[in-house]
Amino acid sequence: MTGAFLNSARSAIAEQSAPALAWLAPVRAHAASSFLAAGVPTRRVERWKYTELKTVAGKSYDFLLEPGSVEIDEIDALLNRDCTALLVLIDGELDALHSRREDLPLGLGVYTLSEALSRLPERIRPLLEQEFNAPDESMASLNAALMRGGFVIDLGKNLMMEPTIEVLHLTSNRAEPLAINTRGIVLAAAGARAKVVEHFGHIGGGNLLNSVTQLELGEDSQLHFVRLQDLCSRGQVISRLDAKVAARARLDFSQVDLGGELARLDTRVALAGIAAQVHARGLTALKGRAHVDHQFEIIHAARDTRSTQQFRAIADGRSRSVFAGKVIVQPGADGADAQQSTRNLLLSAHAEIDAKPELEIYADEVKCSHGATVGQLDEAALFYLRSRGIDAASARAMLLQAFVEELLAGIASPSISAPLQERFAQRFLA
Repeated sequence: MTGAFLNSARSAIAEQSAPALAWLAPVRAHAASSFLAAGVPTRRVERWKYTELKTVAGKSYDFLLEPGSVEIDEIDALLNRDCTALLVLIDGELDALHSRREDLPLGLGVYTLSEALSRLPERIRPLLEQEFNAPDESMASLNAALMRGGFVIDLGKNLMMEPTIEVLHLTSNRAEPLAINTRGIVLAAAGARAKVVEHFGHIGGGNLLNSVTQLELGEDSQLHFVRLQDLCSRGQVISRLDAKVAARARLDFSQVDLGGELARLDTRVALAGIAAQVHARGLTALKGRAHVDHQFEIIHAARDTRSTQQFRAIADGRSRSVFAGKVIVQPGADGADAQQSTRNLLLSAHAEIDAKPELEIYADEVKCSHGATVGQLDEAALFYLRSRGIDAASARAMLLQAFVEELLAGIASPSISAPLQERFAQRFLA
């Protein structure tokens, strides 16, 4: 079973052409060796114990096909027309017809990965050279070995117009399933402010999108990064997000998962500078047999850093939601303030929710707390609504809407949060 994916990946590694930049060749070679040595992660690896990749490991994928196309009406239904810039990536490559990058504010650069490699290679080189050698990082190593598309967003120093940039990932339908490895980079210079939305849309036909996104926030910068995943029922996404936050910078991170066959997000945030902050919130709403595994790790590595995590999940049918949140306060990170909370609703006897908050503290003078709850809809609240003449389905929908509304309303801005609330209602309340 485990040979099919490895064999197709091994063939793709052997057949790919040499990169145009000489320094990329050893990066790819080292990453390929790391992946082939570790293989596809199994549940024996601690960070993967909640997610079984048999559906991936036992399947042969095509890694090297030319980009395909997606029906125009499918793209139009997903576009955010209020954003400052839009990149539409089909099978990892630019769809120039639907992308918008005209009249950008001074100091904002929005590139495909290939464009950035020719325009600013030395700025993105340190990020592309990042190694993923731990046993739980083999899929990130595969990404480094075979990355073939993606995006780079360059936020110049003191960019204050607070633009919104959206990246929309889509895959085409093929006779043989695709495995696409994309790399995304956001560089926020000192004092820059922006909102970035990474949207995983139509990932269909049994395709697999294996992505790595890296955020680098300079001093005093502010970035609101939103990751939206509303895959079709057979969509599969394995995603890694790394963020490094410098002194006095602030990262607001929002995560919304609304289905898909398999979605796995591994998020790791390093608060590297004095008074750096990250504020994370997330919603997972699942039906059918959807499986979403969210691993979130925050490292307080400097004094007076602050982090908050608010995650909520709803699971119906035979779906499964996993949230494992860890906070590590390293030695010397005195004054750290870390708050973590996860609240979850089970709507079916066959659904499953796993919530695992963790704290590791190696410094004095810190303020840290965590909590997790898993329950069902409040029967007393349902009875109250029914007693006021509201039918059972409407009462249930009202309580679910209230459960998610506060969290979704706090995401970035109305132009982003309103469509998310609409998508939730279409997927879960219809």
